Amino acid sequence: MPQVFWNAGCQFVSLNFQTCDLPFQLHLGKFEQNRQIGYLLKPLCMRSSDKDFDPFAESPMENIVAASLQLKILSGAMLSERKCGVYVEVDMFGLPTDTVRRRFKTKIVPNPVNPVWDEEPFTFKKIVLPELAMIRVAVFDDNNRLLGQRVLSLPGLLAGYRHIPLRNEFNQPLDFASIFCYFDLADYVPKAMSDFLDALENPIAYQSEQEKRAKLLEEMLDDEAEDHRPEAEEVEKAGHPEVSPVPEAEAATATDGNSSPVEDTTTGPDAYTLMRRSTSRASSKDKEVPVPTEWDPEPVARIKATKQFQKLYKKNLKDFELMKKKHAKAIFAVKKSHDKELNKWKSSHKIADESKNASAAEKLEEELKKLTDKHGEILLEIEEPQTKAEYELRKKQVDQAYRLLGKLMGVSQSAQLKRLHAKHQKESQALEKTLKRDMLDQVKEYRESVQKEVVDKAELERKLREYRKKLASQTGEKLQDAEESAGEEKRKLEEGHEEMRVALRDEEEEAIRELADLYGEGEVDI
Repeated sequence: MPQVFWNAGCQFVSLNFQTCDLPFQLHLGKFEQNRQIGYLLKPLCMRSSDKDFDPFAESPMENIVAASLQLKILSGAMLSERKCGVYVEVDMFGLPTDTVRRRFKTKIVPNPVNPVWDEEPFTFKKIVLPELAMIRVAVFDDNNRLLGQRVLSLPGLLAGYRHIPLRNEFNQPLDFASIFCYFDLADYVPKAMSDFLDALENPIAYQSEQEKRAKLLEEMLDDEAEDHRPEAEEVEKAGHPEVSPVPEAEAATATDGNSSPVEDTTTGPDAYTLMRRSTSRASSKDKEVPVPTEWDPEPVARIKATKQFQKLYKKNLKDFELMKKKHAKAIFAVKKSHDKELNKWKSSHKIADESKNASAAEKLEEELKKLTDKHGEILLEIEEPQTKAEYELRKKQVDQAYRLLGKLMGVSQSAQLKRLHAKHQKESQALEKTLKRDMLDQVKEYRESVQKEVVDKAELERKLREYRKKLASQTGEKLQDAEESAGEEKRKLEEGHEEMRVALRDEEEEAIRELADLYGEGEVDI
């Protein structure tokens, strides 16, 4: 394969071509660049004495712009006189990292006269050395027999819609046979810089997309403390609800004579103690801890101030209050029934005077005690499932709240790491550009100073190589230090993120334990 020797920069090579196969076709196609006069100039990177050319390099070389190519096969014309199916295969030859073989081919179309493919384009994303790259477009029938081919040098390609006249295996032109295709040539852009390139090509669309992202992020993670102070005050007020389970008129009729008033079942801990405590603790921390910078981990307190979490908090608080009202009404109805029954019993049994009939009075008091105990047992049977239901609801709500907090924290931390990565890339590229510019200036100054002292050209080149090597080593060390510094900053941020996640898990476990203690559930699985 002659491409191997071209990659090595060989000037004269003895090749033994005995068949008109692929190597022979590449050889003839290569020298079509200069109309087959038999001589081609090597790329500049191979001719420069002060540069070491590596044919196995996989990254773009200095002062060489890598390329990318998209080739879309649209149709063909007069590919064969026989009735057969045809397909097109596209290969690329160049440096080892640029060579692509037997990867791209179209489907078989049973029409050799005017086949139409119009499929997805074949993409060669990164071509490290375009000057040595060649494209081979070959047409085969359904028996894999070559019908026509053409070898094209990448530097000679023109972008746009093109007809490619085909040649036979001897590289002789075929009558009327051609392929119609579309070429899209561009400079290679790394993935990390694609957004920057899009912004340069279409700044209006890029700005619009950035505004949409910023708006979405602001809705999810609103960092404005002033926007959340009214909400926090409402939540703080709602944490101590004044529940009136029944209207005042009914409460007034519930007591008469010796009947006792209805007890308020909402006294004691407020309706949503645990989440209120968490929010109040978060707000107190915000007063003590300064506002974090852009590269500090997002604290739990700031995530709790987001609209999504506050919305869930208010919904859960409302659901719990509704359950408490429902349970209070049920207890009130039972107590009202018991009061009526007790008053009815007292009116039908006149208690005898102890001096006249002590035994009858003791008997009536014993019956009254039994009736009161019976009412207490009925209330206990009602209150136990109510307490269990309240505990299950609050446990479910706490679980929902902390799952949402974990999700919001993950979104915030992921976005922060992405911004930090973009910042490091931008700083690294700026530093590398600055160091290269400084290196060229220093080499230029050194050359001017040495030329005055050294007359021998070979000695001058040797000193320049040594000086360049020294500068390259210093530049590499500076870039490595910058990379280590960026890695350390990323590591600290990731450690901070892990601390926030651990703090959130600890807070959730503490909330569950407090809830279990409040309702007397004992040990719970966390």
